[in-house]
Amino acid sequence: MARGKTLYGKNPYGKIPYLTDPNMTSDYQKLTAMFDLFEEEESKQEILEQIMSNESLETDIITDFDFSLHFEKTDFLSLLFYWGFLTIRGEGTLYDVVLQTPNYVIRDIYYQYYSNYINNIQKI
Repeated sequence: MARGKTLYGKNPYGKIPYLTDPNMTSDYQKLTAMFDLFEEEESKQEILEQIMSNESLETDIITDFDFSLHFEKTDFLSLLFYWGFLTIRGEGTLYDVVLQTPNYVIRDIYYQYYSNYINNIQKI
């Protein structure tokens, strides 16, 4: 996690403490449960790798979820959007929107989690 980092730069006051707000970190068990809803492991791995590479993802945004039905890629991306892990970068050409990681803090906090999750998928 990104706690305890100190940034140095052209600052007349010296060191700038850069602590990630603990409220930004999520309960990883809840995040894992949400990830487990999407059962297509290869597609999930591909999505997480695209997020980690800061690539854009084009999708429709789902507004109504029925968790008793098959959980699709669009559902997965929509939940990542609603939870703040992705943000809208612009309009899509084939789908409604283009999503990407909102900022460095989110990328920094969850990069290791995504990486560990992908490693666990590959072990299965």
